[in-house]
Amino acid sequence: MAKSKPKRKASAKAQTKSKRSAPATSGKEDGNVLLSWTVRPYRQEKGKLAIVIISTLAFCGLVWYAFDLFSAIFALLVCFGAFSSFLLPTDYRITEEGIRTKNGFNSAVYYRWSAFSSYHFYPDGVQLMYQQRHLRERIRKGQFIYFGEADAERIKEIIVERVGRAED
Repeated sequence: MAKSKPKRKASAKAQTKSKRSAPATSGKEDGNVLLSWTVRPYRQEKGKLAIVIISTLAFCGLVWYAFDLFSAIFALLVCFGAFSSFLLPTDYRITEEGIRTKNGFNSAVYYRWSAFSSYHFYPDGVQLMYQQRHLRERIRKGQFIYFGEADAERIKEIIVERVGRAED
């Protein structure tokens, strides 16, 4: 019985530490869903889609010419993986406690609002800037959220309410 009490204290300390740092987690979400939507970036930016297709086909053709068909197919798969965030749909879900993003085949990632220090609005989305507490958050400056067909004003309202300050 004496052994179980220290374990509980240790887990309580770990929980408060994780709440303070608020890292990205996959899976569990807290709070009611305020808004959810899906964005397909290639539909919004036709010019970029044309550039991606033409450059990918040109690169794969060059690889096929220089090597063989297997290498060209491999190059096509590598290009698809590199452009997957642009070519595959991204699902967003805003809750009272944070935001969940899921892109293509990747697993969903959940960020608490406390993970963000500021935001910057663009015509097609919002950049949420991370708190710079950990190395990853210093390297990767933030998370971009596309508005897509969703209600941009409602998204802006939620972010202004939940995230600290606007970035200049």
